[in-house]
Amino acid sequence: MATNATFPSRSATKKNDVVPVLELRNLTKQYPGHCAVDGVTFALEGGSFFSLLGPSGCGKTTTLRLIGGFEEPTAGEVLLQGRPVNGLKPYERNVSTVFQSYALFPHLSAWENIAFGLKRRKIKAAEIARRVARMLDLVSLAGKESRRPSQLSGGERQRVALARSLVLEPDVLLLDEPLAALDPKLRRQMRLELKAMQRRVGVTFLLVTHDQEEALALSDRLAVMNRGRIEQIGSPEEVYLKPTSRFAAGFLGEVNWIAGIGVRPESTRVSYEPDPDPSRSRPAQVTETVFLGDCVRVLTKLSTGEEAVAQIPCPQVRFAAGEAVYVSWHATAEMKLPDL
Repeated sequence: MATNATFPSRSATKKNDVVPVLELRNLTKQYPGHCAVDGVTFALEGGSFFSLLGPSGCGKTTTLRLIGGFEEPTAGEVLLQGRPVNGLKPYERNVSTVFQSYALFPHLSAWENIAFGLKRRKIKAAEIARRVARMLDLVSLAGKESRRPSQLSGGERQRVALARSLVLEPDVLLLDEPLAALDPKLRRQMRLELKAMQRRVGVTFLLVTHDQEEALALSDRLAVMNRGRIEQIGSPEEVYLKPTSRFAAGFLGEVNWIAGIGVRPESTRVSYEPDPDPSRSRPAQVTETVFLGDCVRVLTKLSTGEEAVAQIPCPQVRFAAGEAVYVSWHATAEMKLPDL
């Protein structure tokens, strides 16, 4: 990406302020017969990258819509820069949203799409030209400003959508599954670009996603949502290595549950000999091996009937289906969590 553009965001100076750039207080959204968001509370500091992670229907997109002003809460508050914004229209809040579909105007060029919000705010033409040029440089689309969305690749359309939102200099940029429409290789590339862009502009990003790898790669902090509630909030490392519930452990990665103890596949060992500690070793049979390039997944069935997966680096011993083995793990890898 280009490196010579600058973006003076108001939020970039907020990182050490006491007042969070965004705060939710017991936010609740009740529909007839269904509570979509149930007492959600968290606060974000300026310049951070935060993700709401959870399965479909967990309430994460509804939370995003409540922040953006597209829906009104049944109870609770949304505060921006310490000021309640309940009741304000989306255009009255200093937030901007990038939708999964990008929602670009097909009849407008990239330049016109990016400038659209500024024109609605009646910004002077010279200032619009300056800010749009800066955005085109930031998202590496200089020279393609006259192209319409149909003439751009998927990644380029995503960059236009980001630029259209960032040019408004929001306090918080809301991202609703913005990479979901991209193919896997481009998605990984755009993850890197999105994180680099967020660090550069200094705006607080709030990402909604069901993709665990995406949340781990992008976030400074993340919240795992389930049934309208926050299961756990913390850094990616904290939530992955020290989950506080079985749901958080299982959703953010994969877990083998052996006699009530959770062990990640990368911490699970497979060998032909039992571990010296019999309490952390089980006889098993290999059911399948899957080669993934940089690692091999060894699927096993324990003598107790439980199933366990080990993910081992390549090249190592290649196990064959039907072989008798032992599955073991180290005490430090154990997760003992309540079954909630």
